[in-house]
Amino acid sequence: MENENISLFPKCAVIVLIALLFGLIANSLCFAQSYFLVYSGINSPSAVLPNESSGFLNFNWDKGINLGVSIYFKITNNIYFSPNFEYNYYKYNSFNEPLITIPEVNLKAAEGEDSHIYRISLETRYITPKQVKPQLYLLTGFGYVFEDIGNIRLHWESMFDPDCEFETERKYNGKNYLVHTLGIGLKISVYRKIALNIEAKYFTNYKDRFQNSLNIGLLYSFNSPRS
Repeated sequence: MENENISLFPKCAVIVLIALLFGLIANSLCFAQSYFLVYSGINSPSAVLPNESSGFLNFNWDKGINLGVSIYFKITNNIYFSPNFEYNYYKYNSFNEPLITIPEVNLKAAEGEDSHIYRISLETRYITPKQVKPQLYLLTGFGYVFEDIGNIRLHWESMFDPDCEFETERKYNGKNYLVHTLGIGLKISVYRKIALNIEAKYFTNYKDRFQNSLNIGLLYSFNSPRS
């Protein structure tokens, strides 16, 4: 069932991106000030608690690379509401999970697939007044995560017969779950309506999933003489 939910993600992504586009157009026409953010960054290889047996991303995959977009809707002078879409890519590194030792066989090789995490979230940001340079902001919100975790094929050989080999597969069923977002960032004016955005975020479902990321991006201001 979880895999079927993950397969529905492309349709969900299209709907969300269309909603973001229409929201951007409507906001630029109706609101006094709004921002469009494009960012990229790195995140920890862990999407689960290190002491959990399912902490596979810690063992087998490299740090993630993310790419995201966001729109800031101005609510008050210092408070903004922002829908976000983020894609995270994890390159397979090597199989390093602890295994139960079987005296008769040895692990000869392992081949793994890359992993992907998609995140849709709604966040609220408090940004300090423009007189404060650079501007500091705090954020919090909620999101929904779609996991697409790659499988790993293990190649075994017999210790007593080199010609006796067989293969098994480790399958990791990705989960879909709600997360709470916390973060802090800096907004640094660069030129007129363009600003540099530096941000650290933390995501968790307060159960068996957590993740942190460090992002940098460009922020463009609509309907405002300066960013």
